Amino acid sequence: MQRRNTSQRQIVFESLAVLGHATTESLISYIKNNYDAISLATIYRNIGILLEEKKIRRVRLQNTDVLETIKTPHFHFVCQTCGRIEDVKADGMIRAVKEVVDQQAYDVESYDICFYGTCEECKKKEGEKQNEEVCM
Repeated sequence: MQRRNTSQRQIVFESLAVLGHATTESLISYIKNNYDAISLATIYRNIGILLEEKKIRRVRLQNTDVLETIKTPHFHFVCQTCGRIEDVKADGMIRAVKEVVDQQAYDVESYDICFYGTCEECKKKEGEKQNEEVCM
């Protein structure tokens, strides 16, 4: 049964698209700060519907459930300094993973690969901090 796309559902989807990756709590906070008269129950219900319709998905990163819109296959990078989450396009790796999965005798519904480290911005800040210490 195809559900009609309500304006509230569109708000939830578009808000998540703007945020990129968001916990349920941060998505709710964003919606509450940017839209009038949308109840908590409505937000939760529409998150559930969007998950069910596979328009968004839940990914577990650093022991936290994060929501994102469904995009082309990609991996994630999590900065362990600032917590930033970025999508990583790695077509060669995706083909290799698909090849491995295709060789198995079971059906794989999903997989998540995540890289952890320090993002460019935090590396830059750390470099500036070290320069300041040297100059003192």
